[in-house]
Amino acid sequence: MEWFHGEVMKQGANHFGSNRFQGIVCVDCHDEGRKREQVKLKTLLSAQLRKVQADMESFAIQADDRAVKQMYYNQSKELQKFINTINPYLTE
Repeated sequence: MEWFHGEVMKQGANHFGSNRFQGIVCVDCHDEGRKREQVKLKTLLSAQLRKVQADMESFAIQADDRAVKQMYYNQSKELQKFINTINPYLTE
């Protein structure tokens, strides 16, 4: 049992418990003390909006139909206006 306990602890377990009679082993590897890198949601949203705007421009360039090309171009410009308006609120 000591060997098994040592091997489990090598894997980063914080708590270890077992019930020999039922054959159950419980291992807790969650480290409450470790800080997790959090995604900066505002920055991510800003990047995603810029990507969509760039995709629309790309679709406009690739489109063969003049009406479709104009539609993507117009939507790209509208999205750029929106990005310009909301961007000051998306700084972290």
